Amino acid sequence: MFPMNIQDVLNSLTDFGAYMRPGNIDRQFSGLQLISSDSKSFYEDVLYIAPSFEELCKLPKSGSCCAVCCFEEDDHTKEVNADLIFLGNPCGPEQIYEILFDLLRESIIIDRFSRDMLTAISEGRSLQDLTDIAHSYFKNSIDVFDAGFKLLSSAHAPDSKDPNINRFLSKSYLNSDDMRIVNYNHNHERIKNSSEPVLLKNKELGYDRIVSMINPAKDIGHFVIVEDVQPFKPSDYKLAAIFRDALYQLFVSDPFIRNTKGFPYEYFLRDLLDQRYAAKTGRDDHIYYVDKAFSPFLFCLVAETARTPGGLSFAAIQSAVEAIFPQSIFIIYQNQIIFIISSQESFSLRDKELKDLEYVCMKNHAYCGLSNAFTNILNLHDYYKQALRAIEIGAELTDGCGLFVYEKYAFRHLINTFTQRESAELFCSPAIKILLAYDSDHDTQLALTLYTYLLYGTSHDTSATLSIHRNTLAYRLKLINGLINIDYQNADMRKYLILSYEIMKHTT
Repeated sequence: MFPMNIQDVLNSLTDFGAYMRPGNIDRQFSGLQLISSDSKSFYEDVLYIAPSFEELCKLPKSGSCCAVCCFEEDDHTKEVNADLIFLGNPCGPEQIYEILFDLLRESIIIDRFSRDMLTAISEGRSLQDLTDIAHSYFKNSIDVFDAGFKLLSSAHAPDSKDPNINRFLSKSYLNSDDMRIVNYNHNHERIKNSSEPVLLKNKELGYDRIVSMINPAKDIGHFVIVEDVQPFKPSDYKLAAIFRDALYQLFVSDPFIRNTKGFPYEYFLRDLLDQRYAAKTGRDDHIYYVDKAFSPFLFCLVAETARTPGGLSFAAIQSAVEAIFPQSIFIIYQNQIIFIISSQESFSLRDKELKDLEYVCMKNHAYCGLSNAFTNILNLHDYYKQALRAIEIGAELTDGCGLFVYEKYAFRHLINTFTQRESAELFCSPAIKILLAYDSDHDTQLALTLYTYLLYGTSHDTSATLSIHRNTLAYRLKLINGLINIDYQNADMRKYLILSYEIMKHTT
């Protein structure tokens, strides 16, 4: 794809009465050169400017080149075998070169912007990423809104003087006064009915704006470019059209965007889940416009829709969970329903809340994982993974749906992680392996008895837990002490024996 074609050249030289002698109207160029006495090499993809007939004659006789002639057409020029553009109002070649150089530079920028947008979409980049890329070209501030005038993404110049920016960022939507201004002189209807980006001039807004619908045929949102840093250029309208098409492709291809409510925090949370925020070290603009105050204690609840036979109703789960936790935040991500549950009180949810969640899961045949509590929303990705591990382990152990709280499966997760790299047989205490072998041969429960005694520390609690008489416990401990040597006062040995039993129990 070359950045400049014949039609662009003719359009840029309209004021000079430019016309083309019959030739290849589809030609495209990637370079520009003024013919001089030193010119020797010529190329098909370069547009040449000929100050006079003498310089024009330097072109090769093959007819493969194209030139703009800064002089009138006459009988002599018909002898030149090339595609020629003549000016009805001839002028200096330097002025023509400057005009065409600006056109070439603009075309290169447009071409590069198109490729950057296409690459971003093919790589699955986020809405905020596309907005950031666009801002690097426009330099002016950009806001993207959904059909309900809620702010979806934003990229603002740090030196912007626009007084509306901070208000938009903090509220994340247009208020009644904003709507009155936007609809002044039926501007919004004019924008909706336009297939191209529109320039809006409004004294109340302070700065001119280029505004475009994301899809002129259907109101799914719009974007605004504010002339708050540098004046608009003619190329900005072409860039805006490319940006519009890129946004539309993202909107129709991304299931996340199709299922979100359009709140800014949803895109911020997805960036965290995709681990894209880490790549933006030192940038706080994502957090700046997030329309939500995250409480000190957070939990990640994940419902996997694929595990439920016949599918899981997003609306049913959302409604039920929000009834239990009215302040929760919900998004759809990778065909999962994810809730960020906030608690002002402690690192644990109430028993009633957990029971209500369990009931919701069983009623909807849902597989839900609940993470441990965390305090920094930037750690969301890790606790999202933790909730998934809870589902994975819980579903395997119970062979059914339900609420799987990671805290209950943390030790199993630790063991699974450990045994993927190390042999449980090599790690575990020989003493526990001796007791387990004895139990297998004699149908006893010595290993379990020792494990329980080490956990509770007293004969009374151990007997009650195992539902055996204290004399039976004493007999078993005497038998254990005859098989292995244990220093009950050694804390490290007690922990090693407990951990060994847990690992052997889960891996054999």
